[in-house]
Amino acid sequence: MNTKRKNHKLTKKQRQRLRIRQVRRQKIFLGCIFLLILGCMFLRLPRFSGKQTTTHQINASCEAYRDEVSTEAAQYGMSDYVDLILAVMMQESSGQGTDVMQSSEGAYNTQYPQTPNGITDVDYSIACGIQELKYSMTKADVTGPNDIANIKLALQGYNFGADVYFNYLEKNGITSWSEE
Repeated sequence: MNTKRKNHKLTKKQRQRLRIRQVRRQKIFLGCIFLLILGCMFLRLPRFSGKQTTTHQINASCEAYRDEVSTEAAQYGMSDYVDLILAVMMQESSGQGTDVMQSSEGAYNTQYPQTPNGITDVDYSIACGIQELKYSMTKADVTGPNDIANIKLALQGYNFGADVYFNYLEKNGITSWSEE
């Protein structure tokens, strides 16, 4: 293989023009790479900032219960948490069926069988669910609607059963929520 370069006879001015073109192409290439990296960082920034940028909608079935939830929440000092209660309803049943809060197996259900979907009265399900959530939030030491870390604990307690869940946390020295 011949590795010798042909000896082109270029004038100094020609070599200078070629070098200027080469530098210009390099600058354009590096500029495009920089913009590509900047664009990727901009698109991914919300994921790494620790701030949640997505919001979830409450469906129409759950929204239809807003008035009942607001009234019942006020009776238990939970008026600041109506949206949270509706979010729990959305997660538990999507507002479908008679046990919309899936609270029939909880401690506050004393009128219906404590079996899945045992409650057949929507208003009673809402009342039991709000009481269960309030108890779980008390156990989690929730200080207000912006206490997201403890609200996460409370929601987990609502899901597992507050006493069982918080006894488990205490027994194992766990003080914060994680996905594990």
